[in-house]
Amino acid sequence: MPAPEILFLKQEEVIEAGVLDMGLALGDVETALAMLGRGEIINPAKTSLKIHHEDGSWRSMLNCMPVYIGGALDRPGVKWASESSRNLKALDLPMGIDVLVLSDATTVLPVAIMDATLITAMRTAANALVAVKYLASPKAREVAVIGAGVIGRTLLMALCELGREFGEVRLYDLRREKAEGLAADFTGKLDLAVAETGEAAVRSAGIVLTATTAKQQVLSNEWLDGCTLGVQVGANEFPGEAILAADRVTLDDWDQALGVPDSPFRRLFDDGLVARDKVTPLCEIVAGLAPGRASANQRILHMSRGLGCLDVMVGERIYRKARELGLGQTLRLWDAPRWL
Repeated sequence: MPAPEILFLKQEEVIEAGVLDMGLALGDVETALAMLGRGEIINPAKTSLKIHHEDGSWRSMLNCMPVYIGGALDRPGVKWASESSRNLKALDLPMGIDVLVLSDATTVLPVAIMDATLITAMRTAANALVAVKYLASPKAREVAVIGAGVIGRTLLMALCELGREFGEVRLYDLRREKAEGLAADFTGKLDLAVAETGEAAVRSAGIVLTATTAKQQVLSNEWLDGCTLGVQVGANEFPGEAILAADRVTLDDWDQALGVPDSPFRRLFDDGLVARDKVTPLCEIVAGLAPGRASANQRILHMSRGLGCLDVMVGERIYRKARELGLGQTLRLWDAPRWL
């Protein structure tokens, strides 16, 4: 057998292979969710490794996310998803740095290694907007986006691509200059306004999308007077009162939704106030196995934490396109294995 070859793709090559095409990302995510709902994907919950400073403060976190996508794709893969508290503040690096490995399902040899930082950003927003596609009220037009970071940017990209007519989109971030800079990049693409406060952004909005790294709640249930769909991409933005006030709660995955011990959702679950039989996985709705919205006025809250299968689905597309375009660097795992 010839020496096994691995295609290595740096971020610039991942971009050239189409990672920033949000329309394709939305299709990838919807396909993956439907396959997951039909039982064609093995997607264990992520395993997290947290590293702390000597004083107990958070230093960094690394997550292992293994996946197998069955059917015609027949692709196992794993994402090594990492976050550092210092990167943005002191090192001029992204807070999250991710790597994706794709393997052969039979030989288990790795076939590709690629930067997955942008894959994560794109699939995270696409995941949230697939929830909007399936769960939004037909009368909801105004949208609030809380958080003007990387995911805030990709959420706005996904809003542009969804194919649904939205009214005003109100963007809020604790750092107003950051929100204004992001809003400027979408001039002429969305009816976008920067809100003075979180309350001003959320009041009367039919759809509320949150994407922050907040450790405590940034919204109040009182502000959600017009909200018929809330999508929480972080872990802490919606208070427990808002979760309990929702007519229906949906999520990506139970284990991952419960994976943040101090989050409002986890506390409600631990207190017996949220039951599994009252919460619907989004993949079952996308696969047609569970009903979607029951009425235009129903308030739905979706807990969107992301799934490794979305990364592998997008990464497989990138891998195939890169091979077609002749991108990347070929690496060898060995010239000949030392021991058999």
